Amino acid sequence: MSEAGGSRRAGESWLGKRRGRRDAQRVLKEADALYKEYAFDEAFTRYRRSLDMARDVGDAGLMALAHIGMGEILREKGDTDLALQHLAEGATLASEDGDRHLALPVVIERTSLLQEANRPAEALASALDAVRIASELAKSDLRMRVKVAELLTTAARCSEAVGDRDAAREYLQKARDVLDNVQKATGRMMSIIPAVDLATLSRDLDQIDQHLIALDRNHRRRDEDAR
Repeated sequence: MSEAGGSRRAGESWLGKRRGRRDAQRVLKEADALYKEYAFDEAFTRYRRSLDMARDVGDAGLMALAHIGMGEILREKGDTDLALQHLAEGATLASEDGDRHLALPVVIERTSLLQEANRPAEALASALDAVRIASELAKSDLRMRVKVAELLTTAARCSEAVGDRDAAREYLQKARDVLDNVQKATGRMMSIIPAVDLATLSRDLDQIDQHLIALDRNHRRRDEDAR
């Protein structure tokens, strides 16, 4: 094969992928529009088609969005197990594609769904995965640290649900430390960044303190009952 022929084939391949990516995006937009109109069956068919098209051109970002759309529909229809599978796949693909901002809300939704399904051990693992992603984003976003604290309190509730009070206390204390640091940083940087709502921070800190007190009270009561 001549050099010119090889270049032409490479160019055709690139153009083919570009067209394929554009077509996958178009079908994905159609699916999104149908989803907003509650036409779930038609939307699901479009999401599945866009997934196949995105897979053909190797676009992880579009594949992630298609999986997420399918997961959302399956959640609406009450198919928890399949919804969890698609949401997990979507979050993984988004992370592999470097899009933590897309992955985080999907992992949070998956955590919520696991809590609703009364699967606290899995919910805990998912919450900690969300903490990891949010912590990466928080390195360059002060306000994201508030989300880290929120996710740590979710991890604490999941730990309580599986009977691990020590871990629950540890996560709550970490959440408190994060919010306390955000409160201090916001005061120092008020003129540089949009202020985090200090009243909300104070309320969240109070709620964590009350949770810690309740956790200790229940712990003591159970110890007394055991005697």
